[in-house]
Amino acid sequence: MSVIAKPVVSSRVIVLRVWPTGETSTVAALLSEEHGYVRVIAKGSRGPRSALRPLVQPGRLVEAEFGLQPGRDLQYLKGGQLLLDPLLAVNSLERTAYLLSALEIVERCRPSGVTETRLFDLCRRFLEVLSSQVAGGEAPLFYAFELALLRLQGTAPVLSRCVACDQDLSE
Repeated sequence: MSVIAKPVVSSRVIVLRVWPTGETSTVAALLSEEHGYVRVIAKGSRGPRSALRPLVQPGRLVEAEFGLQPGRDLQYLKGGQLLLDPLLAVNSLERTAYLLSALEIVERCRPSGVTETRLFDLCRRFLEVLSSQVAGGEAPLFYAFELALLRLQGTAPVLSRCVACDQDLSE
């Protein structure tokens, strides 16, 4: 047993996905501003009075404190503070579907082991705009997010010309 203190970091994170584990715990995939993709375990977070429960809900922007031990696939979530919940003001099926779709795309295309601040900033802006958006405006916002994500990865389509007839569409 080591007497050396384990490193604990504090960072803004976006909760991408969660999985229940054991009787009371949750594993969460996070996109961290400073540390990239991180998976954490939130012990006891499925309990009704858990302080960690609001921190491990998909789509939330959180100031999280978690252990960061190199070489470990799963870190421990120690605590944190909820900064933004995009479903708080308007919680509709459509808004939830677009939010979860965006989070799944980000999780699948994340750069593994790389700190990607531009990806975090894009996701944070998406959450901020989604939370301030009036109901019914989710679809255009989601498509704009997808296009920005493609641009960020260098695979954005050319939208200035028609592929079929080569007509200029910038007019």
